[in-house]
Amino acid sequence: MKIQMKSSYKEERILEPIYSGGPVTLSTDFRYILSTLNDEVKVTDILNGNSLFSLPGDDEPVTCICSSPDGRVIVTSSRSLMLTIWDASNGKAIRSFKAHESPVLSMAVDPTSKYLATGSADTTIRVWDLEKGFCTHNFKGHGGAVTSIIFHDDRDRWELYSGSADGKIKTWDLISKESTSTLSGHVSPVTSLAISSCGHYLISSCRDQTIGTWDLRRKNLINNFPVYEAIEKVVVVSGKIFGKPSDSSIIITAGEKGLIRAWDFQTGECLVTRKLGKHVAVDLMLKGDTEEVVVVTEDHNLHFYKLPLLEESIKIIGFNDEITDLKLLNENELAISTNSELVKILNLNDFGYKMLSGHEDIVLCLTSRNGLLASGSKDKSVRIWNN
Repeated sequence: MKIQMKSSYKEERILEPIYSGGPVTLSTDFRYILSTLNDEVKVTDILNGNSLFSLPGDDEPVTCICSSPDGRVIVTSSRSLMLTIWDASNGKAIRSFKAHESPVLSMAVDPTSKYLATGSADTTIRVWDLEKGFCTHNFKGHGGAVTSIIFHDDRDRWELYSGSADGKIKTWDLISKESTSTLSGHVSPVTSLAISSCGHYLISSCRDQTIGTWDLRRKNLINNFPVYEAIEKVVVVSGKIFGKPSDSSIIITAGEKGLIRAWDFQTGECLVTRKLGKHVAVDLMLKGDTEEVVVVTEDHNLHFYKLPLLEESIKIIGFNDEITDLKLLNENELAISTNSELVKILNLNDFGYKMLSGHEDIVLCLTSRNGLLASGSKDKSVRIWNN
């Protein structure tokens, strides 16, 4: 009996790159990753790794991505100076316009989802009506590029806060359309801003290796405590997660040393530290009410950590680059080697993965048998791993 071999196959799922560096954020409902891939923005389901759609680029690098709190729109900007508002349900462009005379470096949507604030390298801040697309406010006064911006999350408090490359933080009253204070305390670019759980304090991260805490009622510096690394992003969670009063705040940071740390807002004491490996953290996001944070590393991967102990739950591969070998371990797991010293074990159900570290140079080949995985590397070694 002649056996007829199958000659054509239909793909079941595709593991494709979703992130090649640059801006990345989460959708408002925290179900999707919005990430930069070359000049496009990919929208990817966190649970199963499926790509929903891509927002086409304009051949220039993406500088900012954000989504509205009501989940209706996504906003992107690029070095072409164009800002585009997209329908988040289908990825169709609603409108596109030139926002500033220089690239937009920071942006935020207010809690009502009616207004968009953009901070630019031209030192100005503009506020836009999201539905109609016209400028409602044009703020000037920073002495450097506007590197961070945030609305107060109280709908009744019409204030906007911005940080710039000269280390200054400004408070803007959206009703009077004036700057009400300038907060000085940093000596290098302010990389991010966050509001405390009680709403009375502002937290700032900076490349001067400090975290600033500010009283928004008195408009003064409370504390500027050292963290001994340049911080790229800071987020704030309720102290209740760490067994403290619900109106207290815990500050989460990630930065150049590849550390993710939790700090007590009141004392500046470091409560928990986790090492990300050899790679620098380039972004940090809070995953809603799930008590998780997401760290983005310079090797284009996303790491999810559960609070309060910062235990890693899943990893998502943003970009594999060149794949040198792969081996199916079982019906649920695939071993992958790329031009990296790490071996990646991919979960075929949700496209999450874990990493096997030990080699000191690129892994070139893999083989598997009887529950064991062997990897050969350019470092002239072979390592045996127990599945």
